Amino acid sequence: MNKISACLIVYNEERNIKECLDSIKDVTDEIIVVHDGECSDKTLDICRAYTDKIYMMPRAGFMEAHLPFALKEAANDWILRIDADERLSGALKGKIRSLADDDNVSAYGFIWPVWSGKDQKTSSWPRKLALFRKSKISFLGIVHSSIEVDGIIKKTELVLEHLPGYDNFSVSTFRIKWLGWARLQAATYKKSFKDISKFNYHGEEWPLKIRFRKKSPLLLAPLEFIPVFLRIVAEPSSLKDFPLKFKAAILTGAYRFMVNYYIYKLK
Repeated sequence: MNKISACLIVYNEERNIKECLDSIKDVTDEIIVVHDGECSDKTLDICRAYTDKIYMMPRAGFMEAHLPFALKEAANDWILRIDADERLSGALKGKIRSLADDDNVSAYGFIWPVWSGKDQKTSSWPRKLALFRKSKISFLGIVHSSIEVDGIIKKTELVLEHLPGYDNFSVSTFRIKWLGWARLQAATYKKSFKDISKFNYHGEEWPLKIRFRKKSPLLLAPLEFIPVFLRIVAEPSSLKDFPLKFKAAILTGAYRFMVNYYIYKLK
């Protein structure tokens, strides 16, 4: 049986963390918790009942900055990347061990229903890549950076529950949270590439796409919006989920546009 390491990057999550840890404690072989900066609530006290692999890192403001560190600390090849406001559904909890025993698969995507803060808004969309073999992935520690997978990604109908206390796809959340992330992402591109956290990334400079983005951010801004919008709209979903998916495509495209705008402002 292949062993699984759970990796959590958190920031003051005392309201959520216990339920998350309860859902994974019996189906993972180690739990690694990385706290983004100083902890000012009981998050780490709660975590100590589940693991002694707890690390406090300098405050970055986004989880991606610390994921390479967490992956390097993980003793096992299979990684469950889970947030404090996520839970394994009963079906996923029952299947996760057998998923990790398939050595032909490099990563799994799970249905990640949208939660409004009060109720579930979708049932078939979106999907999130949350279980993967670290030997088969590479990653750059940039806001909203995607995990690059070498090998087969298997999409399943299993559910990874996501229960934030807000509607992530609202205009108000876009203004309050997404624009803050866009500024952080733009600021990250101003750093020297050698200072960016990385995992299994062997290049010595920014990827070509990011180099173009840094050089001509306003020129490329519309081209950032359009492919993201089309990709999300084309993702499989039920007809019932399509209106929210369409809204998410607009907001995500707008986010990518704003990252370019902030890059321009920082030049």
